[in-house]
Amino acid sequence: MKGNYLKTMLVALVGIFLAVGVTFSADELSKASFKVDTKDKEAKVKIETVVNMLKGVSEAEFDLNSKKLVVTYDPKQIEEAMISFAVESMGYPIAKEKPKKEETRSKNVNSDSTKK
Repeated sequence: MKGNYLKTMLVALVGIFLAVGVTFSADELSKASFKVDTKDKEAKVKIETVVNMLKGVSEAEFDLNSKKLVVTYDPKQIEEAMISFAVESMGYPIAKEKPKKEETRSKNVNSDSTKK
């Protein structure tokens, strides 16, 4: 009886680790930044909790000082529009943050240097 219980638990744990590994493969994740118009400390907890609960989101971090929400997600499972919708549904105005020119330029420089 004890042996069957241990086997069942082992199979369950292996299944969980495999499912998590397949769901959030690091190569397939994207990052998006949003501006959320709030400085409320409770909002930080609410926003991070709700966004982290969305299927396909691996991490959400909201900085109250910069009002910036950074989300790491799997684009095959969720779109940026759904992340925005979830935050707006809680009553917080949100806007997609455009990449800065410096970040874009540094990416181009790095990709050019790897082509040599």
